[in-house]
Amino acid sequence: MKDLEQIADFQKKAETIQQTEFEKQEAKQAEDDVSKGAATYAAEINSILSDEDINLLNNPVRRKEIEDRLEPLNIEDILIYGELQQEIPVVPGKTKYKFRSTTGEEDLAVKRMMFGETGGDRYMLDKFSLMNLALGVVAINNMNLPTHLNEKKRFDETAFQKKYEILLRFPVQLLADMAVQYTWFDQRVRRLFVKSAEALKNS
Repeated sequence: MKDLEQIADFQKKAETIQQTEFEKQEAKQAEDDVSKGAATYAAEINSILSDEDINLLNNPVRRKEIEDRLEPLNIEDILIYGELQQEIPVVPGKTKYKFRSTTGEEDLAVKRMMFGETGGDRYMLDKFSLMNLALGVVAINNMNLPTHLNEKKRFDETAFQKKYEILLRFPVQLLADMAVQYTWFDQRVRRLFVKSAEALKNS
């Protein structure tokens, strides 16, 4: 009887281990399926957006042509005005944007507004990109967009929502180009700090 009880106990433990391993295998398979699904989704997006489409707006030749027309940024403006601004004549005499650098408070505010948002990867990425664009854009051609800052220069969610809704009414092609230009502007601001540090080091 004792031997039989030991055998039964052994079988029970074996079944438990087998069940645990089976559940692990199922979980791993599900995880692999999700990864494959994400990879398939990315492949579909890439097939929709060809390299030619991607490089049409965002390419080094176009970037150099535009940046050669820009007035240089002055890092001292951050100390004087609390931000950097730059006007970008994309098509001289026809299309220009004005952008500004943003604060940590604004960045966190947008991320807080995105919290709890649900949707596909592309939707979430595009929405976050457009919300960041709303933070940075000041004017399109000679039309100033309403500010999302209050009288104390602090982030105002109600004002931001109004500005964001105005921005969304523009054609998607224009928004795509503005997003590219704003990314380049942000990179110029970051490089400005590096260049200033290098100049100080070499002086």
